[in-house]
Amino acid sequence: MLAIILEGYIDIPSDRFDAVARVIPQHVQEMVARLGCISFDIVPSPDIPHRFLAKGTFRDQVAVCLLYTSPSPRDLS
Repeated sequence: MLAIILEGYIDIPSDRFDAVARVIPQHVQEMVARLGCISFDIVPSPDIPHRFLAKGTFRDQVAVCLLYTSPSPRDLS
């Protein structure tokens, strides 16, 4: 199976790190629930303080496009 893997990171200001860390599990659940998302995870960087590493695997280009063009489940409530 061919899939598209997206990897990236986000650096968080130290005064907001704990607040962001608290909402990551919900964000991961929302991402995995999206059409065409095979897997998605966000973890703290083992090397750089206040950085999270993200990796998502998507079924195809359509799934990636939907990621950027469709509302998240949170926006629909």
